[in-house]
Order: sequence, then C-alpha cells, then structure tokens
Amino acid sequence: LKAFPDHHAYTTADVASVNAAAGEQAIITTEKDWVKLARLPGAAAWRILAVGMTMTRGAEALAASVLSAAGARASRASS
Repeated sequence: LKAFPDHHAYTTADVASVNAAAGEQAIITTEKDWVKLARLPGAAAWRILAVGMTMTRGAEALAASVLSAAGARASRASS
C-alpha cells in the first residue's frame, strides 16, 4: 500500500515506485487521481475505482445551504 497526499502532483517517478512496490499485484486508484495519472507512462494498466456518496440525512439542508452560498457569491460578483 502506498499513499499520497490529497492534490498530489504525480510524477513518472511516483508511478514507477508504485509499479515496483506492487510487483504482480493489481494497482487501484480513484477516478479523481486517475485524471492526473492517465498521462504518465506506466499507469495504463492501473485499475480505476469509482467512489460515490449517498446522503442519508440532511440532503435538503445541504442543498439549501449550497444554493444560498451560490446566490450570495453571484450577488457579490455582479456588484
């Protein structure tokens, strides 16, 4: 297992290091990180994990808060 910090700027050396550590084991990354990794040599065989989220409580309150913040931001931008 090799972990990188959030928003990491992946390099060819990172991919080579992960490939070497994994040996014959499958390498899995998230869709979010794949966007940055896809262009790097050596990452083509990596598997991509789709991560989803379902809110079980508070979805309406969150939506109202986001819409309110977006409206306030739009008001400030047009001023």
